[in-house]
Amino acid sequence: MNHISRPVRYIALSILAAVLFSVSGCNKERKKLVLSKYDGPYSAVNGSYGGVDDLGRELLTDTEAGGVRQGKTVGIFYFLCLGTQGTNHVYDVQKILEKDPTAYRSEEAWLSAGGGAVGTPHWWSEPLFNYYTQTDEWVIRKHIQMFSAAGIDYLMLDTSNGTPNTYLRQGQLLLQLLDEYAKMGYSVPKIAYYTNAVSGKTMDEIYEQIYLKYPQYQYLWFQWDGKPLMVGKAEEASEAVKNTFRIKASQWPNEEKNDDGWPWIEFDRILTDEAVYGLNGRKEIVCVSPAQHSENWMSTSAFYGGENRSRSFYDGENHITEDSILYGYNFQEQWEWAIAQDPETIFITQWNEWHATRLDIDMPDQPVILVDTATAEYSRDIEPMKGGFGDNYYMQMCYYIQKFKGSAPRVNVGGENTIDINGSFSQWDAPEITALYQDFQNDTTARNALGYGRQRYKNETGRNDIVNLKAAKDLENLYFYVDTKEALTAPEGENWMTLFLRSGTNEEPLWNGYDYKVVFLSGESDRLQAVLKKCSGDSNWSDVTNVSAKAEGNKLMVSIPKNALGIAAEDLLNIQFKWADNYEEGNLWSFYTDGDAAPYGRFNYVFSEQKWTEA
Repeated sequence: MNHISRPVRYIALSILAAVLFSVSGCNKERKKLVLSKYDGPYSAVNGSYGGVDDLGRELLTDTEAGGVRQGKTVGIFYFLCLGTQGTNHVYDVQKILEKDPTAYRSEEAWLSAGGGAVGTPHWWSEPLFNYYTQTDEWVIRKHIQMFSAAGIDYLMLDTSNGTPNTYLRQGQLLLQLLDEYAKMGYSVPKIAYYTNAVSGKTMDEIYEQIYLKYPQYQYLWFQWDGKPLMVGKAEEASEAVKNTFRIKASQWPNEEKNDDGWPWIEFDRILTDEAVYGLNGRKEIVCVSPAQHSENWMSTSAFYGGENRSRSFYDGENHITEDSILYGYNFQEQWEWAIAQDPETIFITQWNEWHATRLDIDMPDQPVILVDTATAEYSRDIEPMKGGFGDNYYMQMCYYIQKFKGSAPRVNVGGENTIDINGSFSQWDAPEITALYQDFQNDTTARNALGYGRQRYKNETGRNDIVNLKAAKDLENLYFYVDTKEALTAPEGENWMTLFLRSGTNEEPLWNGYDYKVVFLSGESDRLQAVLKKCSGDSNWSDVTNVSAKAEGNKLMVSIPKNALGIAAEDLLNIQFKWADNYEEGNLWSFYTDGDAAPYGRFNYVFSEQKWTEA
């Protein structure tokens, strides 16, 4: 029989803190829902993704998010500066404080615990992709894939400190890779630049050294009011820049509000009309961020008891507990308010600042001063970190982008289509096969780049570059197809081209949302052996049954009996699935870093014909 799924959603912040800090009591559980068969509309390819974060919070379904809302965009502040200063050493605040929790009490203690001197950059923690630089092509490819999956429309490139900090090499590489993926048909974010200090000179340099020098990338500039967007001081702009760009004013958070301004953060985190920017009554821009430092520096709160707004701020005060940082309460409260204002764009600060320079300011009671970022709690990056909150803020961002912009409809599951696993792969070319999916190509390239601390980062786990995926069903079986850019490698270990499934029939045990997987092994006489396994708790799996599969050249297909998944012939399907190759067994994070995962990270393809509506 059909199983009633009870996903966890983001809990309203107005309820009691005791309830707020649990992941139960979601609205969907309290509503009476009626199940029916979904009958459209449909996407031709991919549709909306499914996914669940480390706290069990799920992305919205296409019916929950609603259709795509025209004229709504989301952008994010993106930093190009990593790798342009102080790369010989890594000073990681989290590791410094692990060695000495009060290292910030004196210069001697700070240096003794592994901290850096005044003028050196200090990382608040280690990114999932290590202490990388913005010339690490492998990392930039991952970023683009994450932005595309999330629905980010534009990257606002930070050049607010002014020339010579325009990071031309890094900007050119970003545009080159965006162009590569755009020409392959993928939806990628556009770009714009944010200038402030010596704004006129900085805008001229960007115009001449990026916009004019690389005309082939001009289509990648984000448009505002029909022109490429530039944020800066129009009164300092040259005529050429004025004629080319729509210049929105750089709105600094401690300056008087300019209706035509583009805020990069709200220091005071005001949830009033003063935080909505636009000309002539237009609601153009609202900014959201995970944390804010309006009163002083981030280090003041992280180390010395200051009153900045941490990631755990909501309902007017910080609510810091042992695990509060995992939930993104500050970020959530702003998103809910911003969406209610219904602006044209929501601008997120930020993706990847990661480090702050230790400043030389004469304050004896605060020997260690870091302005924009200090610790995990007092920082504002969304990009996943190693350990800590992991990718919770990324998945939270994806959820709210869905809620604001709506989402594409799912693909069509189709009718009853039997696939003969011993037959030709051409069966999958039939027009009746309508559940079609595509993965990012060129995401298995090797990594070989220098990072901070003169560390050379290498990753050569990419081998089978997944391209096309399909799914079909009949009364008795489910069928899955995948092909790769080049011929499949020979099966090797249980992490070769694994199919992960969320059947919709089990609430637990689950491994990161998956209750089944199919592994492929070399059998007798080089025949492909496929085994369906069920999660038995944590990352443990037990054999269920052998299933039929076939591999040939760059193609692979498999048939799975519905009853092996607890699905009856008459049940409406509600499947999510992922193919992954050369991942690390039991390590969810390797879906971001190793081999190839389709779709990327925690995302899943949706193969569902269920529709839930309120009674």
